[in-house]
Amino acid sequence: MITKLLKSLLIILFSVSSYMMQAQTTTYNVTPEIVTDQAYHVDGIVSDITNVPANNPYLNGNPVGGINSLKVGASAANGDPYTTSAIIPFKLPNRPAGKLVTAANLKVHVNYGRQWITSNVDLYGLKYNAASTIDPADHFDAAYPDTTTDVTPIEDDYFAKNAAAGSFDTARFEETSATGDAALVAYINAQYDAGAVAGDYIFLRLNVDDPATTGAHYFGISDGSTANAPTLTIEVEDAAVTPTTDYDLVPEIVTDQAYHVDGIVSDITNVPANNPYLNGNPVGGINSLKVGASAANGDPFTTSAIIPFKLPNRPAGKLVTAANLKVHVNYGRQWITSNVDLYGLKYNAASTIDPADHFDAAYPDTTTDVTPIEDDYFAKNAAAGSFDTARFEETSATGDAALVAYINAQYDAGAVAGDYIFLRLNVDDPATTGAHYFGISDGSTANAPTLSISIENVLDVKSFEKSTLGLYPNPLKNGRLNVSLNGFSDNAKLNIFSVIGQLVHSEKISVNSNNTFSTTLNLKSGLYIVKVEDGTTTKTQKLIVE
Repeated sequence: MITKLLKSLLIILFSVSSYMMQAQTTTYNVTPEIVTDQAYHVDGIVSDITNVPANNPYLNGNPVGGINSLKVGASAANGDPYTTSAIIPFKLPNRPAGKLVTAANLKVHVNYGRQWITSNVDLYGLKYNAASTIDPADHFDAAYPDTTTDVTPIEDDYFAKNAAAGSFDTARFEETSATGDAALVAYINAQYDAGAVAGDYIFLRLNVDDPATTGAHYFGISDGSTANAPTLTIEVEDAAVTPTTDYDLVPEIVTDQAYHVDGIVSDITNVPANNPYLNGNPVGGINSLKVGASAANGDPFTTSAIIPFKLPNRPAGKLVTAANLKVHVNYGRQWITSNVDLYGLKYNAASTIDPADHFDAAYPDTTTDVTPIEDDYFAKNAAAGSFDTARFEETSATGDAALVAYINAQYDAGAVAGDYIFLRLNVDDPATTGAHYFGISDGSTANAPTLSISIENVLDVKSFEKSTLGLYPNPLKNGRLNVSLNGFSDNAKLNIFSVIGQLVHSEKISVNSNNTFSTTLNLKSGLYIVKVEDGTTTKTQKLIVE
């Protein structure tokens, strides 16, 4: 049990530390799920199987004043005055890898409390399961805590009768306390850590702690079919979003060569001279890369457009996380019906394009050092016999993902900032081009091809000087806390947080010659997080107040 407690406290400490660092979270309000193929909701009441071997569990609860209720106390499924426990399954949401549940709370509606029940109701967590079925073997009705294997105590005296003995209770909502919330966080994280995944169920049990004080009476809790169904609210850290730098790359003008670096190439065996034709050809007054039948020498041999982009810096250990290619198709002649495919070629320190990289066959090109990016990147947007209308074309989500993989692979193969990668656009069926082509606005135009990429930033890493923080006594009993610390400047500050991240105490620290500091705290019993920081150094410790 000590090991379990320390593990739970450690989980809570990590959770609250993440909370205080402002981790982004998603909040889920989870209610018992209606299982339509079983014709009942999944919360229910169970009795000791030796007393009530049949009709146990009684999954629909019992109506109390017309309200479907989970009866906790003496209200067995067969009508005998044996005690019942309420067991409530909740379906787990996703907890991203490496993340934690940071907050949790259980809220139930107590709609009824009979006159002579004076037992309190305790709260426990049971082991997760892929199915929502509740089990009579999990019934319990003795003093807190239940030490059964795979049972986690959450809160002693979660709620009690709110009227004098002999009087009916008034209806109200009951919620876990700060201590119960912290225990819920630890329990839920422990279920994930033990293998639970999104869609599995955890089970919360409410039971009386002293059958001798129940008489033939019970509490009624509005069940999962009601408007006041039990609600488990949990916050889960979101998957990390790493800051990135975004680049919009266009083909570069190489002034000492007097041309822009994108161009068209033809099969070298068909067009041995003037190939590549680096300036493209004007189409309607627009400098264009012609993809289709428009060789550099004017013959109707097919051409591929090859576009080099200069790489920015990718920091060591970081990745390209997003990429997209956008081109402006300014022209499409009447009878070309071939689609245009997109490929990535091997990086190079120079921007020179090579006619040997020409291609005009079906996707994919399996040539070494050629990376297929997107089949049918774009196609004719008008009927055969009609000219295309001008438009922008962008890679799809699939193409974006392939671009990311291709660019990272070039960096991984040795490419550095200032090197060039090459994207090729080519027709996939020369037989359907005729003597026609698409025109793509080239790198000298206002609508130049644009390769947008996002690269992870190098995160600033704060250097902490060697420092120590000690708290005593811990657990704290009389309110007087002594703090020992080393490695902090004179402007250090003491902040104390509750387990849900609320600041409950703050003061400037004034240490004596022994590097100790004393303060008097007025805090409720429970677990707290003590944080000392001076703007450069930060230390955190847990504190238990009794």
